[in-house]
Amino acid sequence: MSARRPVDGKLARMSNETLHGSELRGFELFENLSDDELSLIAKETVRRAYAAGRIVCEEDSASDSMFLIKSGTVDIIKQGVSLAELGPGDYFGEMSLITGAPRNATVTTLEPSVLLEISAPVFHVIVERSPQATRNLLMTFDSRLRRHNEKVVWQYRKLKEQYEELENSHQRLLLSDKMA
Repeated sequence: MSARRPVDGKLARMSNETLHGSELRGFELFENLSDDELSLIAKETVRRAYAAGRIVCEEDSASDSMFLIKSGTVDIIKQGVSLAELGPGDYFGEMSLITGAPRNATVTTLEPSVLLEISAPVFHVIVERSPQATRNLLMTFDSRLRRHNEKVVWQYRKLKEQYEELENSHQRLLLSDKMA
């Protein structure tokens, strides 16, 4: 086993065993890709094992790879707020590779996790050569956006309800002061 230093300074184990294309089949990103395409991607993918509580990548840092979650669970954190938990079959880090912008969030493992790392150059080849992978990315973006929109609407309604309760309490308090 060789090692790599994640951003938190702790070692992540890197496996030297060969990844097989069939191991990528369970990821939505690679749905409908041929066995040959999957084999080529697998050859360029690095398997990394992280203990629980490890920072995989930090918000606002430069991005040179994306990660697929083989096992375990990670927390996606933006400005200290947990946005989502992702598990096996999910992936993260692709947005920064597409836009070239710094990472949008910090990602921390919630339990021991095995992540498959794909470098930026490999990711770009996948997107350029595989219209199906690009469609799969768009489907994931759509799903995430819809989930986010539902959460925002729910939070808005909850805040509106709390505001109305507070306003009603304030009116009752003003009325009781007038009566006193």
